[in-house]
Amino acid sequence: MKKILLVFLLMPLYFWSQTNTLVKWYGAILADKQTVTSTVIEDKITAEAKVSKISIAQSGNSNDPFYNLTGWPTPPTDGHTPAALDLTKYMQFTVTPQVGYKISNIKFNFKARAASSDGNQYMEVRSSTDGVSFTNVLQPSTHLPASSVYGTYSLSAPAVSSGQTLYIRIYVYNTYQAFQIKHDATGVDCATITGDVSLMTPKVPVANNDLAGMLQNDPNPDTIDILANDEYRYFGPLTSINVVQQPQHGTVTVNGVQNVKYAPTAGYTGYDSFTYTLTNATGPSAPAKVELQVIPYTGTHTALVNWNKSDFTATSSSTGTSGGKLTVVGGNLKLTTSGTNFHVAGRFPSVQDFDSSFDPSEYLTMSINDVNGNKIDYLQSFKMKYKSTGNGNITVRYSKSQDFSGVVNTLFDNQSITSDFLETTKDFPEGTVLYPGESLYLRIYIFDTYQNTFDIDFAAGGPTISGVSAVIAPAVCQTSAIASFDPVVCYNTAIPTVTIATINAIGIGSPVGLPAGVTATWLNNTVISISGIPTESGTFNYTIPVTNACGPFNATGTITVGAVATYNGASWVGNKAPNDNGIDAVIIAGNYSTASGSFSACSCTVNKDATLTIAPGTYALVTNNLINKGKVIVENDGDFVQVNNVENSDDNGVFEVRRNAHMKRLDYTYWSSPVENQNLKDFSPGTVLTRFLTYNEWDDLFTPIFAGTNPPTATTTFAPAKGYAVRAKNNQSSPGATDWVGKFTGKPNNGTIPYALEKSVSGNGFNLVGNPYPSNINLVGANGLFTLNTGLTDGNAYFWTNVNLYENQTESYNGNNYAIFNSAGSTPAQNSIIKPTGVVKVGQGFIVKAIEEGTLVFNNAMRDETNASIFFRESQPKDRFWLKVTAPSHDFNTMLIAYVPHATNGFDLNYDAPIMGMSSNAFYSILGNDKLGIHGRQHPLNPADVVPLGSNHYVAGDYVISLHEIEGVFANGQNIYLKDRETGMHTNLSEKAYRLQQMKDLLRIVLKSDTTRKLFLEHLLL
Repeated sequence: MKKILLVFLLMPLYFWSQTNTLVKWYGAILADKQTVTSTVIEDKITAEAKVSKISIAQSGNSNDPFYNLTGWPTPPTDGHTPAALDLTKYMQFTVTPQVGYKISNIKFNFKARAASSDGNQYMEVRSSTDGVSFTNVLQPSTHLPASSVYGTYSLSAPAVSSGQTLYIRIYVYNTYQAFQIKHDATGVDCATITGDVSLMTPKVPVANNDLAGMLQNDPNPDTIDILANDEYRYFGPLTSINVVQQPQHGTVTVNGVQNVKYAPTAGYTGYDSFTYTLTNATGPSAPAKVELQVIPYTGTHTALVNWNKSDFTATSSSTGTSGGKLTVVGGNLKLTTSGTNFHVAGRFPSVQDFDSSFDPSEYLTMSINDVNGNKIDYLQSFKMKYKSTGNGNITVRYSKSQDFSGVVNTLFDNQSITSDFLETTKDFPEGTVLYPGESLYLRIYIFDTYQNTFDIDFAAGGPTISGVSAVIAPAVCQTSAIASFDPVVCYNTAIPTVTIATINAIGIGSPVGLPAGVTATWLNNTVISISGIPTESGTFNYTIPVTNACGPFNATGTITVGAVATYNGASWVGNKAPNDNGIDAVIIAGNYSTASGSFSACSCTVNKDATLTIAPGTYALVTNNLINKGKVIVENDGDFVQVNNVENSDDNGVFEVRRNAHMKRLDYTYWSSPVENQNLKDFSPGTVLTRFLTYNEWDDLFTPIFAGTNPPTATTTFAPAKGYAVRAKNNQSSPGATDWVGKFTGKPNNGTIPYALEKSVSGNGFNLVGNPYPSNINLVGANGLFTLNTGLTDGNAYFWTNVNLYENQTESYNGNNYAIFNSAGSTPAQNSIIKPTGVVKVGQGFIVKAIEEGTLVFNNAMRDETNASIFFRESQPKDRFWLKVTAPSHDFNTMLIAYVPHATNGFDLNYDAPIMGMSSNAFYSILGNDKLGIHGRQHPLNPADVVPLGSNHYVAGDYVISLHEIEGVFANGQNIYLKDRETGMHTNLSEKAYRLQQMKDLLRIVLKSDTTRKLFLEHLLL
């Protein structure tokens, strides 16, 4: 927008010059019979009027009220020489500025006359600023002939500064008659002092932001009272109003220093604004902004609110505009109804009361309220039909402040009342608007009457405020709107609600392009809501017409609805296999194996007599539910994954999960069921009944689930997420191991599954839990089991492996037969090189250590359709190494030392893993009292770091310590040394392994060699 500087320069003027009335005198005489009530208009002054050595009384009638002053000096007895002025007899008027203020441009204004029977009366007016010396003459001695006509006087008086008072005295002499000063009942025609009040030290004016409203194509541009809330009145006379930036859609003109008009461009409606400054002799103000609403207008206005009900409540004809209930205030008035009239009974002020004016404490009141946060009301007129039982007067005033403490304006001023109904319509001043949250309060005063009733007709609409309402146009008009998101949804499945935000919109039209079954709804005048169940598939680019204060625009978005993919036993019907986006509904109508291709689906239905086989290394990922009327087989290392927490339907179908275990006779495997209600005994019918074991947290012992040598028929089922130790069938091969296929049958587990972790006072907190789903789960990562249950366990997982043969597989488990995993890495079990990496297989049980009693939560977010036969899927090498010790028996154990972010050199949950037990050939690092199979250390590594090692070896012979695997900095040149504290020897394990005759607890891992010593190489293996 082009900026235009429009400056109106004027001769120095005061906005209040000539019209700024400081005080009026038209009220009653006080009880001292000397003082007249002062009506002070300006709050920075005080004022007084009283007589000295004369008498004053109120006289006249309603048509000619006046103050009657008597007791003046009389004519001399010779009848020729006028009497002299008596300085002790006068009526005095005073005005005093507050401290720090001054009054200039003062005028004393009054109308006066001599009593009609006197022809010799004289008057003189003097002033003083000290109250002692009255030598300054404002009105020289003037002869007042006997007349019924008042003389009009406007006398200039000297300015007064802070600490001074202006005294004005009227002296009258040479008369036997009264001297009369005119006043009326309302203060329109009475004695006044006018002038300009300002600070002693001028200040720069302060311009404040404004809101205004006007009608479209108004032929008479509205005057905007921009000065009403500005701070300038006392700061010194304004010299100009400067329009710094003209509006985009109209023109502002300034006449003088108060008349500012805005004319919108023809046909324009909406938001506009301009900025201005105020200037006085001290300088210009900071800019202020006037924000304008140009309201659409067709040339007619309508009723916004009217009072037409016998319960005195209002009827609103404009949404977001309300009317306050008609009530009466004051103990003398009572409001009832009489037929179709509001009837007010009581005592109204008569001609003698309140100096023929109204009682400000007795009135009827009503209000109009803008209660919509996004609407403006332009008020045009107030209409009312009323009467009394006789003559009287009515005044109607209004204010935006309920207590009338703010600006008060008048609609009806001393309007006549008769015994006949009179319908009167009065226009509000141009530009009278209500912004959101504003109210306008009306008060109806009845007075100057001897009647005691007043009626308002409500048969034909009653009192009515008319105008125009419009939605507030924003500063920046919205020209388009975009959906909150573009859903990709399933066929015949409810879509998540889509919203489209609008600004100051009025409504929406008929949508175009939505899929069948989906509708758009207009909410709260601000939001479009789109919801429903799509019954057709495809990509739908939709458009919704929106109307707002700036004009129409379109809201747009896209909804993608999946199709139906059906497999008939030979091919996908119509060559339409499921899309990779997972939104197609899949129907298996004939046998299908994912060996032909994994798939993602919105839902999956397996028809009767059809079989879905999820082959090893493949998956079926279903967003919602499985409807199984046939058979689903999840083969070993296949994954059936569900996303949403929904209930599956078996519909008499069969869901079978097959899991291979490589075992020999008497081996144990930790199992957990991926289906509901799997019977323990039926899962491994060849297992001796007393060899189904559960792990006790309180004593770290396994105990049989079915006690006794001949227990009754076993009915116990797998509990969700609980792990069980089950021995191989009694006729399993031995000594060689073979694969045994465990089959789980039942409805697949899905959704959130809680498991109650135990942590007793006597126990160590070890709990045997398991993967409860027919898919792999992750232990770490954003949605891993340990991540989602932070603080509940120590972050270590222990996986049992079948390496050694035991006659009694209970509490005698060898701690070295556990592979360990945590966030630092993992170690294999004894005599194994396979390390877990955070993926728990289908049907697999494992041990965790509870830090406190609580609920371990499994959910679909941790499920994973990817498959790795040895679980190893590290994405980023870490600074770590694995040490291996090989015993004379050729048994070997491995431990891990890892320098990883978030670990410290103290004991850390998730990074330090104690070994499960002290068995023969145990090998570990030492941290305080803890013997660790995984040892997390502070990252980045400190070259001076030292890690003590420990072992539990009894067999005599050669032991070999070597590096099993290295990563990160250790694979890029960082050496690892083994220090023997007994011999002082440093051995570089990065180059050679180390042999010793007997394991001992005097070994340390260090990261730099002792350069003062010679390396002993004679023990190194070549």
